[in-house]
Amino acid sequence: MSRGVEVSAPSRLHFGLVNPHGVAPYRLYGSAGVAVKSPRVVVEVYPSDRFELPPVLEEGEKAALASVLRGRGVRGIRAVVREVPPRHAGFGTTTQLLLSIAVGALRLHGIEYSPLDLAWELGRGRVSSIGVYSFMRGGFIVDAGRGRSTRIAPLAVRLEFPEEWRFVLILPRGTGLSGEEEEKAMKTPKFYEVARVHEAAWLLHYGLVPAVIERDPSTFAEALGRLQELVGGFFQEEQGGLFNPASAKVVEHLEKLGVRGYGQSSWGPLIYVFAESEDRAREIADSVSRLGEFRVCVTGADNRGALVREV
Repeated sequence: MSRGVEVSAPSRLHFGLVNPHGVAPYRLYGSAGVAVKSPRVVVEVYPSDRFELPPVLEEGEKAALASVLRGRGVRGIRAVVREVPPRHAGFGTTTQLLLSIAVGALRLHGIEYSPLDLAWELGRGRVSSIGVYSFMRGGFIVDAGRGRSTRIAPLAVRLEFPEEWRFVLILPRGTGLSGEEEEKAMKTPKFYEVARVHEAAWLLHYGLVPAVIERDPSTFAEALGRLQELVGGFFQEEQGGLFNPASAKVVEHLEKLGVRGYGQSSWGPLIYVFAESEDRAREIADSVSRLGEFRVCVTGADNRGALVREV
């Protein structure tokens, strides 16, 4: 048994749900996103005769994690969080954190596992599987949504995201929906034109996907921007507009700059802005930073997924 195991997992940006309320006869949900190099979840897992889990986890999450690990033969661990993005802000932190600790514990004890089964047991991937596949493989990801017998949505597309492309990440103060509020928003019946679901699917599969394949930043930005308008509209009543209200000022600023290809990750308030190069990303980041109200960073895509090593 090694002294300890370190797991370093990318955050993920979520581009939205194509069919969030089940317009018949199509598959429910369906989503896209990309793993990014920073910020990251970095945890270290060490042997212990009991479960010593970090305070960043909620009590229910600690209980679920310990239960899953006990069921796989682990009697205790000490988990230390070295880096963690804000929770419930749009980074997908909960999925990355739970999977990182669980994978570290199982690797520490030499226990084989299926990442998809592990994620399901931990309660992840119930709606979107972008976070799960970001952990497993990184890159640009499209899942196939849920059918009648689906557990975690199957992987439909996984592509290497161009190394030169960048995202500017802008984090206002505040949090997005989570827990019971999120469940209520997802279950609230909605009635809207089927054409909106059709357009969202078209933008995803005939806009974003080929733009990544052909390294076409202009088409990627245009398709991403329009997709964000559509998927934001699906939940504008629950979150008070197309974007989280905490993001209103930065969205207004981006509009004045004439930026295309920006959106909100999940329930926000994290805003991401696509840029075709490091220089362009720095220009946007500098402009937003001058507002003096937001945490801003520039990052690229992570095409590897979680890294696991002995420490």
